[in-house]
Amino acid sequence: MHAYYFFIFFVKIKKLLSISGVYVVVKLFFFPIHYNFANKKKNELRNGQKRLEFMNCIQKFS
Repeated sequence: MHAYYFFIFFVKIKKLLSISGVYVVVKLFFFPIHYNFANKKKNELRNGQKRLEFMNCIQKFS
């Protein structure tokens, strides 16, 4: 039940974010954090893969 309520909550938040410009701010805020985290990894291929997965994630929710 808890997961169900969380899902509804998430969908409502997602709708609110996509309607307003807040989503863009969230996107701009979270991407640099992920980018810096990925750059700390030694393997460049892995960095590219992680960045690709992250961008795919953003596209799914936008």
